[in-house]
Amino acid sequence: MMKILRMMIPLLVLVVTVACGDGGPDAPKNLAAVAGASTVTLSWDSVESDTESIKYNVYRGTTASGYLSSKTKVAASLTDTTYSDTLVTTNTTYYYQVTAENSKGESGGSNEAKVTVGTIAAPTNLIGTAGIGQVKLSWDAVLEATGYHVYRGTTPSGSVSGKTRIGTNISLISYTDAMVTAGVAYYYQVTATDGTVESGGSNEVAVTP
Repeated sequence: MMKILRMMIPLLVLVVTVACGDGGPDAPKNLAAVAGASTVTLSWDSVESDTESIKYNVYRGTTASGYLSSKTKVAASLTDTTYSDTLVTTNTTYYYQVTAENSKGESGGSNEAKVTVGTIAAPTNLIGTAGIGQVKLSWDAVLEATGYHVYRGTTPSGSVSGKTRIGTNISLISYTDAMVTAGVAYYYQVTATDGTVESGGSNEVAVTP
């Protein structure tokens, strides 16, 4: 009996050693996040694999941690090394990590990338004046702004997400909307942009031409 036990122990050690070396891919490196107009664009280095293609998962959180467990998976099985996250809120800071995955498993998280959406101030004192077949808008200038976006809706919402952008990168602090119908109430907001990020919305004004 003692001879049989001596032969079995080395065999078990060999099996465990082989299994431990057969894990998932390496974690992605150099994750970068850039805020845009109501979006966050992510990019990272590809992970090399000699045996099969790699897919990527994107995780997002609102607190700094460096751990995937504190984040929510917002994209899965990506084949590119870039991703645009459009489900973000202005004036909010996000923390991202990316993992690589193949049939052998999922890697640990990449470096954590921090980005703030909508850091520029929103325009104030938006005023709307009805005319014949048009609505004239004006607002106070924002110091850091290089342009302004104008949004219009037909129901009150208090948010630009419920409106359609009808003017983009306007250099003035006024705008005339000539695409209106008499007797219809319109609801306007304006945002500022510095060419990289977009602010939150201004006060909402209701105008009926």
